[in-house]
Amino acid sequence: MGERPPTLEELKYVERLTRRPTRIEPNDISILRAWEENPQLVGKLDVLPLLVDNSPSSYFPPIRSQGSQGSCTCWAACYYYDTYTQAMDEGHTVSGGDNSYICSPAFMYPLINGGVDGGASTSYAVARLNDVGCSSWTLKPYSQSDWTTWPSEAAWTQALQNRTDQAFYIDGSNQTGLDAIKQHLANGNLAATRFNVYSTFLFLLSVRSNRH
Repeated sequence: MGERPPTLEELKYVERLTRRPTRIEPNDISILRAWEENPQLVGKLDVLPLLVDNSPSSYFPPIRSQGSQGSCTCWAACYYYDTYTQAMDEGHTVSGGDNSYICSPAFMYPLINGGVDGGASTSYAVARLNDVGCSSWTLKPYSQSDWTTWPSEAAWTQALQNRTDQAFYIDGSNQTGLDAIKQHLANGNLAATRFNVYSTFLFLLSVRSNRH
């Protein structure tokens, strides 16, 4: 609900910092997943598993709520994607909620929202991770009522340690892009994504919630 198109300046920034792969090569994790799913595939190295779920990983932080703030882009890019990526690279366990290793959406959102709670660009948030990184929740706690307070000096310094090595953009509007995203996930990684929300979205969520 808080995703907006990037401004022209942001778009130029994203294009400068991101690569656009059209194919992702399978790694050992993906290959083993496919083999475990179907032992008859043993020996085949380029077969996707039918289903993957990376959320049980110790690198995946607990599900939390953004509340009423329109910072979903920074939750996707920072809280989930950057936390998972940094934890995987450094061997940290964050599934239990250790805020010292969980990246805070409150670090990034004030930097890219233009001073108002009007949402932000997902691609721009991911690109900024490549440049400035993101501090821990401990050094920049999240509050749904605060979208303007900038990070402290300590948070800025720590954020530099949590920069991504390279930002990637995959177009999911075609089959080639969808296959690349599937392979990326099958390889044990996460992706920050966005999609259009229409007027029926909240109604369908409400109906589903009432059924449960």
